[in-house]
Amino acid sequence: MVVRKERRLMKLSEALDYYLITCRMEGKSPKTIDWYKQKLEAFVAFCDDPPVRELTLEDAREFVASLWKKDITPQTIHGYVRTLKAFASWLEREGYTPNNLFKRLKRPKVPKKLIQVLNEEEIKTILKSFNQDTQLGARGYAICVLLLDTGMRSGELCGIKLSDVDFKRGVIKVKGKGDKERMVPIGNLAKKALMRYIKVFRPEPAMGAIDNVFLSVDGYPLTPNAIAKFMRRLAKRTGIERLHAHLWRHTSAVRYLMAGGDVFSLQTILGHETLEMTRHYVQLASRHVEIQHRRFSPADNLGLRRR
Repeated sequence: MVVRKERRLMKLSEALDYYLITCRMEGKSPKTIDWYKQKLEAFVAFCDDPPVRELTLEDAREFVASLWKKDITPQTIHGYVRTLKAFASWLEREGYTPNNLFKRLKRPKVPKKLIQVLNEEEIKTILKSFNQDTQLGARGYAICVLLLDTGMRSGELCGIKLSDVDFKRGVIKVKGKGDKERMVPIGNLAKKALMRYIKVFRPEPAMGAIDNVFLSVDGYPLTPNAIAKFMRRLAKRTGIERLHAHLWRHTSAVRYLMAGGDVFSLQTILGHETLEMTRHYVQLASRHVEIQHRRFSPADNLGLRRR
């Protein structure tokens, strides 16, 4: 009975602290936890940190309404609503609320934007921009080829250890979200680029314990932030301004499907938990084929005049 009373009087900020602890125990990534923390702390501050028992659906609706008044994209607001709904589900499961308070909180409609993946000409422009006879050039080339060939995330790439690479089998052990491991196959071009960087250009690690494949010039593991900066410099140098690390993942998935790959193996390669996430790339590949057909239509390119 005492526990129940404490729960009823618990402040929203206290419940948030417990929620984040639960997320850590469930193995959610630090990036995901930071995502939840930032959004839910904004909600707590907006509500003025009431007791959990006083929380209402209207609090959430007013908070979402306040977001629309700011210069925030529908995609970002959608993320806030998803986070609020997940938090409310947890509150109910843990017994802090008698029901799911935000079950009827509606997600905003997000306009579907067609991701413009890298085309073959752009990929060649990027890869040809590297001087592979230099340390930075060999590393940059290997990074881009590997991202294109595997569709792995930049954080996953940074985490690859020398012991994770099996050149004989042509696979790399990758640690994805929630520390879940998977084996990702690599093709010959990626193998050659990676082997050349490791054997010829990889610097000496700054410390003996460092076993990461991709290192900075002073021997420390590359970080996702370093990859992001590298991509911005590369975008400026090549004139492909929309270039960023995750665009390689989109491009890899679409090109895999267009080359005849199946959605089930793609799901495994990308490390998606559900097929629903992978199906997005099926639609994207189909749309890309339509665009390519309009550009390279066999009939239209005959040069025949209409009557």
